[in-house]
Amino acid sequence: MNKCFICGKEIFKDAIEHVIPSALGGKLTADILCKDHNSVFGDSIDIDLIRCMGFYTNILNPRRGRGGNHPDYVFDSEKGKINRCASGEISHKNIEYQTDSNGNPKLSISLMGENVEKDAKKIAGNFITKNGKKNKWNDEKISEELKKLDDVIKDKTQTIQCPELSKQIALGTDNSWLGIIKIAVEFAIINGINITYLKDKIDILRTKDINKAKCFSGFYYPSDTFYDISICHTIILIGNNQNGVLYCLVSLYNVWNSLVILSDNYDGQDIRKTYCYDLMNNKEINQSIKHYVLNKNILFDTIKPSPNNIPKYKDHILHFLNFFSEKKHI
Repeated sequence: MNKCFICGKEIFKDAIEHVIPSALGGKLTADILCKDHNSVFGDSIDIDLIRCMGFYTNILNPRRGRGGNHPDYVFDSEKGKINRCASGEISHKNIEYQTDSNGNPKLSISLMGENVEKDAKKIAGNFITKNGKKNKWNDEKISEELKKLDDVIKDKTQTIQCPELSKQIALGTDNSWLGIIKIAVEFAIINGINITYLKDKIDILRTKDINKAKCFSGFYYPSDTFYDISICHTIILIGNNQNGVLYCLVSLYNVWNSLVILSDNYDGQDIRKTYCYDLMNNKEINQSIKHYVLNKNILFDTIKPSPNNIPKYKDHILHFLNFFSEKKHI
């Protein structure tokens, strides 16, 4: 029976860990975390990475390993905040209660989505009934005002085919690096790496030390390394005895491409393992690695924050979006 790499407890079948979070469409699982630490890390580490990747998850809508729906994502538009569910439907709701120049109550309703006329009629109807009673209208007067609603609402309802949505996307968050390190550590463990080489990084996860996490992880955008003719999650583990390095490349949605230094004192066997899951076609694929082993100095130089990562990150976002504008599939 396997044991939890955090606390050493024996692991039972009800504690299946997703190496890449299920909420991101992750399918790779392993018995490496006990139920308690699976839950704790999910709520304190995975959640920040999931939120950071929310835009891409909402657009692609990958199949969840545990089923269920992805949460809505909030976009900006000329109408205000708009919720987009991962299946593509959008909704917007803004209700303002005001008074006119004579002090009479006034209702402003802005709705977007399915059944807006029905919803608007219900909201306006409640408003008229409540204020009518407050102003001591009789039932006939209230009924007369309610009958006017259908024509008023139909006159104000518009069909918008493609509302313009916008969103500012951050270049990652500090907390998210803990999630990236967790993916790298777990992938190393399931590929047989001795846990002694991972002790420092496991301690970072245990203590949730964000500052230390950023000392061993950073963005990495090499050319021709990651599979890019579909949208994928990719993990590449490299261990080289001669250079004394053990590190992991992690790519989520082909957009967040990163490098995690797991050990700079590695003296184990050389290893090169790859996992690549095609999210558009829902299958694991074999990817040929075009990557030269990096030495210690290059590794630490690579993960240093650099303004050069911003245009690279932008290019990868545009590449991601092109799959939907061009309906590209393999």
